[in-house]
Parts: sequence; structure tokens; C-alpha cells
Amino acid sequence: MKIDSNVVNIPSLEQDRVSASNDNIQPKPDLSSTPSQSNDLKHSMSYDEASGLMQMILSDKLSEDVVRKMPPDDYLKLINLLDKMVSGSVDRQV
Repeated sequence: MKIDSNVVNIPSLEQDRVSASNDNIQPKPDLSSTPSQSNDLKHSMSYDEASGLMQMILSDKLSEDVVRKMPPDDYLKLINLLDKMVSGSVDRQV
């Protein structure tokens, strides 16, 4: 790398130029007619009292089927179990 009168010349960038031709340019797909997945989902929030965490539930608008829970139920159960184990051992020692 050469530094000369406040100009930085980086040879690797000058050599790595890409030429655009009609062969490697592809048209963008038309997404206006494709339904957006976010429009098909609704979200709700619930409070898990055992762990003290909020859970976001994504469900399908039409069928009401649950698509995803963040955090998952298994994670909330694990947090609750660990909390019981830790508080149980602390309560016995104190």
C-alpha cells in the first residue's frame, strides 16, 4: 500500500473489478403478486408466570395454528426447572 500526498492506492482493489454484461445480469422477480408471509401471520404476547418471561406467539390468521413461539415452551420449562433447583438448594442451605 502506497501513501502519497493524502491518496491511498490499494492495488488489490484496483485489480478486483467486475465487469457487468447482459449475460450475468438477471431480472428481479416480481414480488408484488406473491403474498407476503407476514400478512398471513398474526402475533400475540403472553406472560409466563413461572419463568417471568414474555413469549411471542406467531399464528396463522385463517387456521389459528401456532407457527412459532419465541422463546419456545421447552425453553420456558427448562428455565422454570432450573429456577426451582437453584432456589431449592439455596433455601436448604440458608
